[in-house]
Amino acid sequence: MTMTAALQKEPFERRMLCDALADSIRERLFGGEFAPRVPLDEAALAAHYGTGRLPLKAALEQLVRDCLLTARAQGGYCVAEYCRADIEDILTLLEHIRCSVSRRQVSPPGGLPGAAGFVVAASPYWGDSGLVVELPFAVAARSLYEQLRLGVGPALAAIEAQCAQTRGPVPARAGESGQIEDFRAESARMFRQQVLAAFDAARARRA
Repeated sequence: MTMTAALQKEPFERRMLCDALADSIRERLFGGEFAPRVPLDEAALAAHYGTGRLPLKAALEQLVRDCLLTARAQGGYCVAEYCRADIEDILTLLEHIRCSVSRRQVSPPGGLPGAAGFVVAASPYWGDSGLVVELPFAVAARSLYEQLRLGVGPALAAIEAQCAQTRGPVPARAGESGQIEDFRAESARMFRQQVLAAFDAARARRA
């Protein structure tokens, strides 16, 4: 029986624990707490969280599926690493999602598009209120955004704050839809430039 199958037979509380462990480790990954290419100390993690091997392994495997950890051939897990081309692709895919959502008009003025609406975190791509999208878009956007957070590191939050401060007010009237799209495109361009510059600087420091 695989570990996944075994977990499915465990009580609901154990699966909740696995999710909580994955969420906590995920935030520590985003904070740059674990060094690239250095295997995670699973014994230390288990001791830190006061948990057993099975739920911890399940949490780490979840993070592998999320592309935030890499399973090593010789055993154990490392922080996933991204090259510049990976970051460029992630930014491009995020922009494709934003453009597709805009064309489909999933997010109408004044509120959520019914029960199918899921909010993706606000960023210079999507504006201060976030992007309200259908579930498949939300799942893809959140996954890509998490990979971007890991690849760029803590500098991403500072970039987003700077972009929010330097951009002008968002056109709001219905007749200004073209201006809104121009505004979003310019925000995305500025964000892309700063993200790639931050990634290059971080890579140079590690070299």
